[in-house]
This record gives sequence, structure tokens and C-alpha cells, in this order.
Amino acid sequence: MIQLFRWLVTAMILSTTFSFAMFQGGFVSWFLFYAVVMMLLVSSFLALLSMIGLEAQRHVSTAELSSGDHVQVTVTLSKPRLVPFFYYEVFDRLPAKVEGTNEGRFFFFSFAKTYSYTYEAQVLKRGGHSFRQIHVYGHDLFGLYRLRRKLRCESQVFAYPNYSFLNNLPSTFASSQLAKRSKKEQEAHSIAGLRSYAPGDRPTSIDWKRSAGGLGLMTKEFETDQSDRVVVINMPTDSSEHEFETAMSQTASIAATLVKGGIPLDLLIHHRQWHERSVETITWKRTLRALAEVEQATGEPGLPPAVASTIHGGIVFLVTPVLSTAVYDLCRTLASKRTQVVVYSAKEPSQVERHQMSQVGATLYVPSSRGGGIHA
Repeated sequence: MIQLFRWLVTAMILSTTFSFAMFQGGFVSWFLFYAVVMMLLVSSFLALLSMIGLEAQRHVSTAELSSGDHVQVTVTLSKPRLVPFFYYEVFDRLPAKVEGTNEGRFFFFSFAKTYSYTYEAQVLKRGGHSFRQIHVYGHDLFGLYRLRRKLRCESQVFAYPNYSFLNNLPSTFASSQLAKRSKKEQEAHSIAGLRSYAPGDRPTSIDWKRSAGGLGLMTKEFETDQSDRVVVINMPTDSSEHEFETAMSQTASIAATLVKGGIPLDLLIHHRQWHERSVETITWKRTLRALAEVEQATGEPGLPPAVASTIHGGIVFLVTPVLSTAVYDLCRTLASKRTQVVVYSAKEPSQVERHQMSQVGATLYVPSSRGGGIHA
């Protein structure tokens, strides 16, 4: 609307000066008309010229952070020193799940070669985020034109799940000390067999001698007491994005608390398919990255294969956005194998859901957190 008004005013000025020159005649009236025309032409030409030779750079204060954290972003615009301009509008195009404060800025004419500004952005969601373009708008003197140029400028930010240490994990694991001891004495146990190496296997479990035989990396399987095993399962179900992200954060918090306590665990997550990872201090950073890359999917993923094959006894922490039929079935299956099941639901369970949980032999868990972090 404002742009249209400016064009109407310009058209009125041109028609007025032209009519004055036609009826009045003489040098002065025609000089006035041509002066207005020349000003408009020169202003338009300079606006076009101002978009030549532009370059942009972006500097992000940190490339890795936790979801919800803030990052400082500095944008620098460079131009040839002799290229004139009236004023620029510079906007940094933010990724979908990143919010910025004052990510755009105006720069008025000066003889400087570079112009820069800094703004703060908040990464709202875990995972990788790509800053791709910076948009620069050039203007003429009268605001009739708004020319845009897209400058490609790649920057990457990776957000890990936000987590904290929990101070009220169920104290029902008397097996925690046994789990620590089984980790130390694992090599002393007899080998039950060999299998191909899978990402997340502990380096100490690799049979290097047999791996050197040309069969690839082979992992030793031990006859450990299954009652010592601690498993964390992230069970995706149809839910809102907020509930899904809350469940992912809670999965990271439970795993972080166990790892800090020196308790080795196995983590089951669903990212296109089920993945099983062994989690300890040296693999914590890779575990966080795996949790950050999990995407929300539609539909029920089905039961993890490990439930039928390897989980017998021990304790399982089952984290889910909402309680569903698949969750009840999984709890019932685990309870039938004498496995203690502790369930966390991002959505507050109803009284009916609480009753159903007790019927399938599971315990509902309400977390309480304290600050902290694990550094691998």
C-alpha cells in the first residue's frame, strides 16, 4: 500500500511538471521537468548498481549446544568501496526451529567497506539446523524500488537434547551395584558366542584376535546375569510435538543419571528402525547425538526386537510421549519375563491409565531433576 502511494505521488509530480512545461513553455519549465526525470533515473540506476559485488559472512558463537539455549550470531556484509548506495536492509534467514531477536538491520550510506551486526538466536528443537541465506535489499532515494539479492552463506548448529540429572530414580535397583561389578568382571565370565559388531558395542567386548581373521569386527557375548541388566527404551507413539520432545529430553535425563552413577545400560531408540546402543561415559557424546537425530514418526513402530530376544529380567525404563495400546502390550510382555518396568509418560496419565499400568505390572514414574551435565 505504501509502495503504491509512493508511485502515485511520483506519477503526479511527473505529470504536473510535464503539464507545466507544456503550457508555460520556456527554458525554466522544461529544465524543471527534465531535472525531475534525471533524478528518478539516476536514483534507479544507483539502486541497481548498489547490488553489485556484495558478499556476506556469518559467525556463530558455538556450533554445539543444548535445545533451548541461545547463540550469538554475527552477520558481516561486504561491498566494493566505490559502489554507492542509499541504504541497505540486511536479514538473516533463520531455520524453521530457530527464533531470533533483531535478525535484520538497516545500514545507511557511508564510505565503509564492511558493515556488521550481532543478534541473539534461540534453538528451539534438538537436531541439526542450517543457516543458508542472507537477504540484502537495496533501495533508491525515493523508496520506489526494493531490490533483493540472496547471498548464500552456510552455517551449521547442532542442538543436543536438553537433560538434567534426576534425584528420585526408583531405588529398587539393588542390582545397580551388581551391574557395576559385572562390568568390571565381564572378561572373567565365559563367552557364550560371537556375533558381528554393531554400532554402540563396547570396545572391550570386541574379539580382536578373531576379527583379524578377515571376518570383520566380531563382538563377544558373555553369559552375564540378566537380572543385572538396565535398559532404557524410548517408545515413540502418536502425540503432539511438545509431548514427543519432552519424552526425548526425559530419555536423555534418565540415561545421564545412570551413566553418572557408573551404571552401564542399553538404550533402544527408534529412528526409521529400532537401534540398540550400549551407553557409558566414553560413548555418552555419541549417544546424545543419536538421541538428537531421532525424528517424530507417524504410526506405531511395533515392539523392539530386543524385547523378544535379549531382555530377560533386570529393570527397564520405558519412556513414551503418551500411553497407548502398544505401551501396555510392551509392559505386559516385559513383566511376563520377570522384568521390572518403570514407565514415564510425557502426557499426564489419567486415573484409568494409572489403573491399567498397575494391571500390566508397571510402575509410573514422576521425575525430579537437578542441574548438571556429563562431559565425555
